[in-house]
Amino acid sequence: DSLPPDPGIPILRNISQIPPGIKFLLICVPDKEIRVVAEELLKLGKVEKGMVIAHTAGAESAEILTDLRDPGATVMAWHPMQTFTGEEGGELLKGVTIGIDGDPEAVAIGKQIAKRIGAEPYCVPPEMRPLYHLGGVFACNFMSALAAISADLLTETGMERDRAFQTLAPLLERTIQNINTIGLPDAITGPVSRGDKETIAKH
Repeated sequence: DSLPPDPGIPILRNISQIPPGIKFLLICVPDKEIRVVAEELLKLGKVEKGMVIAHTAGAESAEILTDLRDPGATVMAWHPMQTFTGEEGGELLKGVTIGIDGDPEAVAIGKQIAKRIGAEPYCVPPEMRPLYHLGGVFACNFMSALAAISADLLTETGMERDRAFQTLAPLLERTIQNINTIGLPDAITGPVSRGDKETIAKH
């Protein structure tokens, strides 16, 4: 099946709000709540034959929703490799990789949705989802830790912490651009790439 021209995307805060006839349901809750939501969907009779039901957890495969297949739904994991703090809009998904696995019918719809919003679908082997997710965690969380350490070093020179982050932001952004455009190891600059042993010794 192909998607309708304008499916509309209502955001529902409560399972009881789900009206009959929904064709696609995306569960956006913390990982530990996915099974709870699935159980509640079954308990309230919200799962209908032909529905596609997906979750957005990176480390969980579609199999966490396996019980929803019994009433006739197909299931999928549909995870955006992006960081969200809660205030962003859909524009943050443009160009983002969506890690997908699940039933073939659901995956086909998931790919269509990803492409429609300007994202890039990528099929992740179910058993590799923890490793796939870890790749994103390293990039996002470790970069935040790295920025904090770098800011600590700058504050030891007397720089205000806010100014330290402002100082680092262009450097971090340009480094990411270089990694994306020229790749590694070519994006590495500074004393190590120059073989500048004297500067490294000072550090």
